[in-house]
Amino acid sequence: MAASFAVYSQDVELLTGKSVLNDISARFRLRSSDIRSIRAVIEKENLDVLSIYARFGGGKETEYDCDLWRDVEDRRRAFDARLDRKLNVRQRNALRAARLELERRVLDSIVDEYFLVLDGLLDLNAVQREALMHILYVDSRKRHSAIVEYVSDPDQLRLRMEDCDRNMDQWLVLVLTPTQLRTYNVLSFSKEIVG
Repeated sequence: MAASFAVYSQDVELLTGKSVLNDISARFRLRSSDIRSIRAVIEKENLDVLSIYARFGGGKETEYDCDLWRDVEDRRRAFDARLDRKLNVRQRNALRAARLELERRVLDSIVDEYFLVLDGLLDLNAVQREALMHILYVDSRKRHSAIVEYVSDPDQLRLRMEDCDRNMDQWLVLVLTPTQLRTYNVLSFSKEIVG
């Protein structure tokens, strides 16, 4: 029962983003007028970010591929374009920080689900589980950071993503057995994992 409540609590938090607003308010020392100006925008951005989860998360059909990162990139570019110039600098910075945190939460959830699917399909041992989970989180953070930093420079972003691809391939060769690696590659190329 306690585990179910904890999962429910996380789901509610992911849906509302209320703690993100609280954290951002404290970190940027936002006044109540600032909060009123950006609350609706943060709620709208949360819905936009949740649509990433709706498309790429969801358990058995969780995807962690170039389509995910292209979608995150496109949505980040759209966010930057719609960032209201009427807001003051502190409000804009707070919105950027909120969007970053909302994206991270959703991406972490997708990584968690993807890992669970891989764990079930690849028959990982304890050491492989720990290593693969770490590899996926590091990869996710690097890709996300590259998108945030280079979204306005497509050539540089492409280079960063290619670096991430190479790093991921190198780590997977070290962690997975040849049979597991073949299975992983088949799953990666099929674009949809069905458990």
